[in-house]
Amino acid sequence: MPEFRALYPDLTLELLLMDSHVDLVKEQIDVAIRFGQRPVGDFISHKLVSRRFHVCASPMYIKTHCQPKDPTALSELDCLLFSMPGYCSTWKFRKKHNNTLDVPVSGHLLISHGLTMTACTVAGLGPALLPDWLCQDEIHSGLLVDLFPDYECAATDFDTAAWLVYQSRSHLPSKVRVFVCKTEINGTVMLKPS
Repeated sequence: MPEFRALYPDLTLELLLMDSHVDLVKEQIDVAIRFGQRPVGDFISHKLVSRRFHVCASPMYIKTHCQPKDPTALSELDCLLFSMPGYCSTWKFRKKHNNTLDVPVSGHLLISHGLTMTACTVAGLGPALLPDWLCQDEIHSGLLVDLFPDYECAATDFDTAAWLVYQSRSHLPSKVRVFVCKTEINGTVMLKPS
């Protein structure tokens, strides 16, 4: 975004930050970034970056409750849960090319906002399933511990990503065409809200 703003300082941008999928045509949205499997519908999608999940807890939580020995122990813990369908009942685990292990999870705190989920995890309120862009800095700084670094983790699907989504290429306004072309030229974009 800083590079794009420097190149086109007269272009007005409006960022709408929400967790729900909105109708791009109905809401008159030029470009969306969507997380999950490749979006389906009457629009173009371009993969920005693959997404990896981690089950994390704070050192304080681990000191108080002990570190789970394996993913199945999570079913006995009060986990922090995203209040989105598919994220609050079962977490999936697998080691390289092994069978998937579905672990039932439950908890008394459901959260709909990613940064708040990270903050609650850092505060020691419980283990949480977090995408890498919401926990990688905290893991590196020691604020969070990746409980199962040898496992791939997911709530719904292992192969998910961040996708740039927009309407047909043949009818793009110039401002959208420039944004999409700049994104495609730069390749992978790191998505980390400030």
